[in-house]
Amino acid sequence: MIRIRTVYILFFVFALATPQWLVSQSLNFDGVSGSVRIPHSYDLNISESGTWSQGSIMAYIKLNDPTEDEFLRIVSKKVGWDDYYGYELEVNPAQGLVTLIAGGSDYARGSFSATTSWTQIIASFNGSSASIYVNGVDVTTDSTIGNIYGSTVPLYIGSISNGPDENPSVFNGKIDDVAIWNQELSSYSVSEIYNSGNALDVTTLSSSSYSLVGYWRMNEGSGSFVGDSRNDYDGSIYGNVTWSSDSPQQQLLPDYKWFSSDSAGGPVYSWQDITSTGTLISMSGDDNNTGPHPIGFVFPFYGIDYSTFRISTNGFISFTNSSSVYNNLEFPSAAAPEAALAPFWDDLIFTSDKAYYHSDENQLVITFNDVDRLGQEATSSYTFQVILKSTGEIIFQYNTMTGPLNGATIGWQNFYRTEGTSIVYNNANFNLIHNGWAVR
Repeated sequence: MIRIRTVYILFFVFALATPQWLVSQSLNFDGVSGSVRIPHSYDLNISESGTWSQGSIMAYIKLNDPTEDEFLRIVSKKVGWDDYYGYELEVNPAQGLVTLIAGGSDYARGSFSATTSWTQIIASFNGSSASIYVNGVDVTTDSTIGNIYGSTVPLYIGSISNGPDENPSVFNGKIDDVAIWNQELSSYSVSEIYNSGNALDVTTLSSSSYSLVGYWRMNEGSGSFVGDSRNDYDGSIYGNVTWSSDSPQQQLLPDYKWFSSDSAGGPVYSWQDITSTGTLISMSGDDNNTGPHPIGFVFPFYGIDYSTFRISTNGFISFTNSSSVYNNLEFPSAAAPEAALAPFWDDLIFTSDKAYYHSDENQLVITFNDVDRLGQEATSSYTFQVILKSTGEIIFQYNTMTGPLNGATIGWQNFYRTEGTSIVYNNANFNLIHNGWAVR
């Protein structure tokens, strides 16, 4: 026999990690003309060992327009994109693609969420396969790649050599901290570089420094000179490229901690009734998902900014996922919805329109009002809400929770499904749930 306790719960979730500055300067490319040109060196071709070559390329980028549907060059040592010799690293913001091009038109690809935030990209290859990493996470979708053959053209940052497809190939945004290795980097090395903390210095990292052949920090801040801190492969600035004080921040994963209203110093429960002032979301039935709906401001979550959300009848919201999976999982999970907040993820059903949202410039409130558990419509009723603050604070509040509580997930996970927390998962901690509970 299950004893039902009617309790109010409020969750407040904070991101406690503070981003740290990597460097003090970057270079801004206008998308029209300009580049950094580094004279040809065979070392920059990336080493050829026997038949196959191997190497890695890193850059931090910040897009001016995340909706731009062009292939923007980050680093290139090719005459044209399909040149038989050389290599190229590029992104297409609108299509969400990161591409490493090898000999000819052969390429490997990964996916990414284009934003106006700083993003670290690393492409690492061994001649027959490649891995694409975004902010330290492997996002490879097509790993097959051919050999990279040596080129005699200069190395270009932000553009490409004078080939037939030079425009529109100029990067549109900022680039910083470009590095090239003559060895394939392991996932451990990529993680070490990304999480190296304040004042990134890849020349001191034990797992990657010995194979580093070029590293352009772009710290000069003025003039037309870009120095290589590794092997003196210095570059010159041409065209409409300007210095910027906007630098990448080390994207340390936020440390989302939660605090309960049942503990000393915890939050105070304060239900926000929006059933008369909010927007009714037209959604009913089983396993449905609607959106996107406006947040009303830019909301940061695990280093990515979002402006819209989607909502599922199964008690969770996501900033990107349109599914409505009913079988709840423990976060983090590669099988669970990405970029998700789950105030009460279970196999629920809306017998009518049951969800509301209300937003102003400071917060968004999303309420699940009197929703039922599938198959137990006559004996269950759950009313709970999510509050998103423009500061990044997350609040889960629980008003009336009547019915089984030991089959749900309460928690969240990031876009890449690699980091997350489950406060409640099925029988684990379900007895925390009660009416009037607040968790921050």
